[in-house]
Amino acid sequence: MTKIAIVTGAIDLPSRSSHFRKPAYEYINMMQQYHTKLGFPIIIFTEPKDLQHVTPSEHVHPIGIEFEDLPVYSRVPKETDEGSFSIYPKAPVDHYMYSIVTNSKIFLVHQAMKAHPGYDLYVWLDAGIGHVDPCPIDVARSALLSLPADKITFLMINYPHQLSEQTNSNPSDLKQFWSNNHYNMAGGLMSFVPSEMDFLLGRYNQIIDQAKEMKYVSLEEQLLPLIIAENWRRFELRFTDYRVLSNLEHLRYDTGIILRNISHMPREISVALITRAVQSIEHGCFRPDVGQLASIIYHGHLFGYYNNRDLSDRLARIIHMLVNVFPDRQQLDLGKIILSQYCNVLTNIGFNQVTFPTSWKEFVLNYPEDLNIIRMFL
Repeated sequence: MTKIAIVTGAIDLPSRSSHFRKPAYEYINMMQQYHTKLGFPIIIFTEPKDLQHVTPSEHVHPIGIEFEDLPVYSRVPKETDEGSFSIYPKAPVDHYMYSIVTNSKIFLVHQAMKAHPGYDLYVWLDAGIGHVDPCPIDVARSALLSLPADKITFLMINYPHQLSEQTNSNPSDLKQFWSNNHYNMAGGLMSFVPSEMDFLLGRYNQIIDQAKEMKYVSLEEQLLPLIIAENWRRFELRFTDYRVLSNLEHLRYDTGIILRNISHMPREISVALITRAVQSIEHGCFRPDVGQLASIIYHGHLFGYYNNRDLSDRLARIIHMLVNVFPDRQQLDLGKIILSQYCNVLTNIGFNQVTFPTSWKEFVLNYPEDLNIIRMFL
C-alpha cells in the first residue's frame, strides 16, 4: 500500500488585514475534524502563536513558521506596486498576502519531505477542504490511495490553453496565457513524489521570478498550468471541479464541466479521463445523460485505438450493438445520437480487429460488463 502523508497549513491573515475573515485557529479546527479521520499522518504548518491550537498526537506533526518566513514572502508583487496586475480585477489590495500563502504550498511540501522523510506521496490538502467538499471519509481515503506513487498529480478543471512558441520569452504572450488559464486548476489537492521535486521546484522558481518581474499578482492555480502545459506527460492530470476529493477517483459531481475537456487535449489524457468515466459508470458513481455517454463512447473508441486498444475494442463492440444489432433494428436515442453527431463512426469501428456479436442475446450473455455501461438507456 502507498505510504501517504498529508501536508496542510493555516496562516492567520485576518490578523494582518480585515479583508480576510477566518483566523488560523478555525482552519486548524477544520483540519482536526476532517483530515485526522483520513487515517494518514498529517504535517501541519502554522505560525508559532497558533501551535497551541493543534492537538498533538503520534500522527500529527505541527511545524511552526512565521508568515514573513514563508518561502515566497519577498518574491510576490503587491497590487499597489506601479504597473502590477491581477487576474482578479476586484481583488482587495491585500490579495498579495493570499498569493504568498498559496504560492508557498509546493515549497512547504518540500520542507515536509525533509522534516518527515520516508513516504511515497506527500499530498497537499487545503485546511478547509472538508468544509468545501464534505466527502465521506471512506470515499476520500480510497481516492487518496488511488493516486499514483510515481508521478506528481495535479487536478484540472480545464486543460490549459496551448502555448505559443514565444510564450516563455515574450511577456505579452505569457500574460495572455495566464489570463486564459486562471480558472483551469484546483489547487486544494496536489500530490507530490520526492523524486520529481527538484525538477518541479526548479521550473516553479523560474516562473515565480517571471511573475515578479512582470508584477503579476497570482495564485499557484495560475502559475502551475504553464509547467503542466510544457510537461504534461510528466504528470498525472485528473479532471474535477472544486469537489476535489469526491471526484478524485470516480466522477460524481459537475461531470458536464469535466467531460467537456475530452476533445480538447492530448489523446493520452483524453483516454485516461474517458477510462475514469467508464469506471465511474460501472461503479454506479456517475449517471451520464445520453449526450455525455455518446461522447464518451465515440471519443473513447476513436482515441483509444492508438492509446488503449482494449478500451477502443470494447466501445466499438457497444457501438456495433447500438446501431447494427439492437432488437428489431429499432435504434435507441443513444445510437441515433452517435450516428447523427459522428458520421464516420461505422467506418471507424471497421478498423477494430475484433469479432462482433451477431445477436443481442450473444452480447448480453458474453459481455455483461459492456451491457452495464448502456443499461440505463435500454
